[in-house]
Amino acid sequence: MKHFRIYYTDHLTHDDDVQSAPSYGVLAILQRRTSDGRWYISSNAPYYAYNGREWLHFYQNDMVDHLVHQIPISKLIVGRMTDKGEFNRVYEQAKKDKDTMD
Repeated sequence: MKHFRIYYTDHLTHDDDVQSAPSYGVLAILQRRTSDGRWYISSNAPYYAYNGREWLHFYQNDMVDHLVHQIPISKLIVGRMTDKGEFNRVYEQAKKDKDTMD
């Protein structure tokens, strides 16, 4: 059973292995929500952090908060802005993939 798929600007995707996920160029993440098991798409964040259960939208203040309060992060990856056409292509693919992830 899959738990997430990361979509990158180079047209690659990465499934389920947090530590080997490429660190740069993230456009969207399709993931299973831990609270109810439903699939949803995260996008438009400058960073994403894996907290051991799911990827969170992350901004600079979130990084500072986690550092100051010593809240562990398993992995930090960097989002990338792109033109609307490219983003829409990736987002539409994530929506299609959402229907096939179980």
